[in-house]
Amino acid sequence: MEQSRREGLRRFATRVTNILYRVLPWLIALGVLLPMMHQSSLGTLMVLTGSKLHPLWQTPILPLLFVISSFAMGLGAVIVESMLANYFFRRPLEGPMLRRLARVGAYALGGFLLLRFGDLAVRGELGAAFGFDSRSVMVLAESLVFVVGIAMLLSKSRAADPGQLMRAAITICVAGGLYRFNAFIIAFKPGPGWSYFPSVPELVITLGLIALEIMAYLVLVQRFPVLRGLKPAAAKS
Repeated sequence: MEQSRREGLRRFATRVTNILYRVLPWLIALGVLLPMMHQSSLGTLMVLTGSKLHPLWQTPILPLLFVISSFAMGLGAVIVESMLANYFFRRPLEGPMLRRLARVGAYALGGFLLLRFGDLAVRGELGAAFGFDSRSVMVLAESLVFVVGIAMLLSKSRAADPGQLMRAAITICVAGGLYRFNAFIIAFKPGPGWSYFPSVPELVITLGLIALEIMAYLVLVQRFPVLRGLKPAAAKS
């Protein structure tokens, strides 16, 4: 009975695997398209706010800036996830691949900064970015985090050290997150008498969703052979 059940599961897994291999290119394309649509839509949303968004952030290329920064953040998140998985599941570090991802992320960050300050110069706002008022300080702060991330990622000695690479990847995520925080919270002014900051229920829901995603990841990698060379029994130990 047990042998028959195993054979049935094996045949089912074989059929499903063949189907997945056929649709895999489409799934990958969809996985690239949907985040790009999401990030560009966030940028477009802020463009539509018009004068309510501070000129240091308000620009027609805001959707492009959101996409490029999210691309770099995604690479940083992949590096962080991979290194955490390697550590907790006692797997060998995928150093060469992660270092290549880090270099691509550095180039993406560099392209973001060139577009960011090039746009400020074209719109005549470059001087305001160095005015050292509250908002210009936030612009300089987010830019400094980007520069630190680029320097860490392009340094071969730092990229070769797992701890430094981890810190560099976290810096990428912090840089992109700070840019979004500034755009949505610091730079956006809905009008006289109005202000916005995430409420406690909003923060709790956000943290809950993050915790749910982490739990789902752990369940999947422990019960299925998602990570190469990791057996379910080994993952549970």
